[in-house]
Amino acid sequence: MQVYVLENDPLTALKVLESGGRVVGFSTLDKGLLSALGSKIVVGDESSAEDNPDFPHVKGYVKVYDSDVSFYSTSAKTIRGGTPVLHSSSGVVGVKESLKKGELWIIPSITYSSYRDRNKKSFLKKVFLDKQVDSTKHVDRVEVCHPDWEKYPLHPQALKGTRGSGFSFSQILSTAALCGQAADPALYRAVKNFARSPVSSGSLLVKNCPIGVLPNTPAFPDEVSEKDYTSELSLITITSILGHPTGYTPEMGGRLVQNIVPTEAGQTEQTSTSSKTNLYFHTEAAFHPYRPKWLALLCLKGDPSAHTTICNVYDIVDAIPEDICEALNSPEFATGVDTSYTVNTSTSLSAPHRVLEGTPNSPRILWDWSLTQGLTDRACQALLVLKEAVRDVQSSVVLEAGDLLLIDNTILVHGRSPFKPRFDGTDRWLQRTFVLADTNIPYDAFTKDAINLQFV
Repeated sequence: MQVYVLENDPLTALKVLESGGRVVGFSTLDKGLLSALGSKIVVGDESSAEDNPDFPHVKGYVKVYDSDVSFYSTSAKTIRGGTPVLHSSSGVVGVKESLKKGELWIIPSITYSSYRDRNKKSFLKKVFLDKQVDSTKHVDRVEVCHPDWEKYPLHPQALKGTRGSGFSFSQILSTAALCGQAADPALYRAVKNFARSPVSSGSLLVKNCPIGVLPNTPAFPDEVSEKDYTSELSLITITSILGHPTGYTPEMGGRLVQNIVPTEAGQTEQTSTSSKTNLYFHTEAAFHPYRPKWLALLCLKGDPSAHTTICNVYDIVDAIPEDICEALNSPEFATGVDTSYTVNTSTSLSAPHRVLEGTPNSPRILWDWSLTQGLTDRACQALLVLKEAVRDVQSSVVLEAGDLLLIDNTILVHGRSPFKPRFDGTDRWLQRTFVLADTNIPYDAFTKDAINLQFV
């Protein structure tokens, strides 16, 4: 079944409904949008707000009556006219109605008062998937943006022919700032909303980015090629809208744009150049005191068997017991330094940290499957439970040429499935950029566009 999450585009929603699909909205929608769809569900007045007598810890809920069934909405506005669905232990519900050939679902905004609320996963499965679902299946949270590249070309045609030998990254940075001003407004809004939303899905996929004419896939990340700078300029332009593109001096020499390609020597390593093994879930540079806020992956050449795996902290919290959440929210963990940041094998650990940070309503995650270790017995046990939960609620996306995946490094952990490279110049080729939310970093650790902190 086709599913569309309703925002401010009733025409797309109507097409989905007319084709027999499902449109999902939230109880904060205004009257005009529902009216445009011809919905019988209307937003009522706020005067009927009352405390929930069955759940006294829930204040200011609105009681709604329909066919002798009463229920409560998390919105301050009353929803009427639909069939009550999605009951939960705290009285949270949604409503649905048949519209055209499809279904319109209105569910509460998903926010929870404590780790005890375990109904979000069942909400999402019932709304987005069929009622009978495999417990290992999970809704794909990736938001997608389709810019109008023809109407709003990202950068001047003159730059598309530039070669690496005749164009510098300083020119790319200065040009990217100008290009961002002329970007598709829909792209600009999507990137800015992604950056600002505290309850973001954690990922944004920008489709069909300009990548230019490509040579053979390099045999190793820093191999010199006669590639033009089209993809680099696309990547830096879009990430400059998001924040501050930066490099890390120990990681590939601090390059702002790094090539991610499979290498024969690294096939079984836990690094970005591996291919024969799962790249385990991780927060990018989890050990680093100045880790990136976002990660950007631009696909130049895809591989249908290579899945970029992602897992959202909201789903992780929903899937594990409260005592495990509390253990993960204690400073009883440390993370080893990634081998790509060290000259030799390092046994250095980060300072003690929490795996779960933030608040129950706005959790954040800091974790590396292979490098984070518990400092207490309780912490070690919590990590085992965390790994099992991630196996259950993970999802994935297969990147195609021109796909730019933006990842919130505080909300998602990510990885990659195994794939079989051919090492013939046609293999999967990504470009990666790290993005900071700000550059409030000690002067001696930050020079130009690179963080210089060294690890031994």
